[in-house]
Amino acid sequence: MLRILFTFAGGSGHLEPLVPLARATEAAGHDVAFVGRPWMIPQVEDLGFAAFAAGSDVGLTPRRLPLGAIDLERDMRDVGEGFGRRIARQRAADVLALCAAWRPDLLVCEELDFGPMIVAERLGLPYARPWSRRRDDPL
Repeated sequence: MLRILFTFAGGSGHLEPLVPLARATEAAGHDVAFVGRPWMIPQVEDLGFAAFAAGSDVGLTPRRLPLGAIDLERDMRDVGEGFGRRIARQRAADVLALCAAWRPDLLVCEELDFGPMIVAERLGLPYARPWSRRRDDPL
């Protein structure tokens, strides 16, 4: 039996694709928990999973918005500055402490949750990014 920590850095759209994997993992007899931003913890718990908070909700107004127009420059800036720097840094310290306490055998990280991936590398823990693309994959 493994302890598997599923990680996501955003809202429902970041959580929901992980849920079927987590359910299948539980059905196979493994211990499962999630780590997300504080405002998402009640939603994870409502799904029946153990959940831990990591990072900050400061400056965040949690709400579901319609998809905006495609703006590649804005999207790259938002990913780099938001998920790549601010959110990753905020979450890394909390996830490092959680890994010491909960002791997962594996992390399954949604593709924009860079902080836990860095923690896994630092600790020598295996991790998976289920939706990663190869560089030669077409969009």
